[in-house]
Amino acid sequence: HQRTCDMAPYEKTHFESEEAAQRFLAERGFKDAAPGRLHKDDEGFAAAATRNWTWHRHPAEEVVYVKEGGAHYEIRDEQGEVHEVDVRSGDVLVVGTGCWHRFSVAEVLDREQLYSDKAGWGREDHPQQ
Repeated sequence: HQRTCDMAPYEKTHFESEEAAQRFLAERGFKDAAPGRLHKDDEGFAAAATRNWTWHRHPAEEVVYVKEGGAHYEIRDEQGEVHEVDVRSGDVLVVGTGCWHRFSVAEVLDREQLYSDKAGWGREDHPQQ
């Protein structure tokens, strides 16, 4: 079953090995991984940082597997409460379907981004930032 905002808006799990993380992702049916790396010294980092700190949501569960570095997420539940979540290397973060969220990267974030459904690649920005 898919995680939604009316349940817990997110799930975070830490794995000691990439093999264990990949097994978890496969068992849960997360697929179509897109690797992505954000580094503070890269050209375009400032623009990406601004876009990522914009409240947005996806029409399917979003999954982030952190391979290196980390990020700070803010995720809103159905009642509007903001949950702050820090992720680091080895963490898998599942953001519920339709949950408003945003994130920031201080130094580097090397990740795989996956969705439970191809529709998840869609993105809706919050109308009131």
